Amino acid sequence: MVLQKVEPDVRIAGVLQANLTDYQSGRTARWVWAGRPDLEKLVNDTSNFPLISVEGMGTNPLQQMGTDTDEVEEKLSLLINVWCVRKDFKDVVSTIDESHTFATGTDEYTLINIPASSISSVTGTLSSVAHTFVKDTDYQIYDNDGDGLYDSIQWLVADTPDNSTAFLVTYARILEGQDLANYIALEAHIYLRDNWKDDLAPILYNYVRSGWESPKFEQGIGLFRKELKCDFKGLNIGD
Repeated sequence: MVLQKVEPDVRIAGVLQANLTDYQSGRTARWVWAGRPDLEKLVNDTSNFPLISVEGMGTNPLQQMGTDTDEVEEKLSLLINVWCVRKDFKDVVSTIDESHTFATGTDEYTLINIPASSISSVTGTLSSVAHTFVKDTDYQIYDNDGDGLYDSIQWLVADTPDNSTAFLVTYARILEGQDLANYIALEAHIYLRDNWKDDLAPILYNYVRSGWESPKFEQGIGLFRKELKCDFKGLNIGD
């Protein structure tokens, strides 16, 4: 097998397309591209975003595999970019009816899937009757540890659930623009890091993240770009 004929950018794009969550609901076109897409045309329709591009950056020979063979181990470098519209809010993690037990005198309860962005509903029992509590009157989303990210629900001075009863919290993590690009790139990295043995070996192996740039705003096309560079190894066995 000749490494150059594997078309690894196509292979990686297909793997990511099949296994990562596309946060653009209802999209019918591909959202992970092998090679660089025509962003100048795609940007006219924000429903094309977010999208991922996977571009080959060439191969470098590493070593001859033996004196009696033509096989050469090579390093393949790929550039993975995530492109996001500047003002594009996506719900990346939804948590429905997460259960907590209310204890009188305890006002703050740490959520499981953090950081969170917004709480959409809290239900429970009030005076032995099923009740839907009121946001910003009965409770609020809260940053308990002061790191600038929401991690808790805090009960206020109005209605609270009955002591020792369960209340259910539905909430979401919503990301925008550069934060969304960063999040999707991290998902791509984690997937490739944890699954290359199943999805790519023996054609490609030994995944390494070799570069990780902060999201940048590309002024000319009005998109945020998050850059992930990675290396694989493979065998070139000649013709």
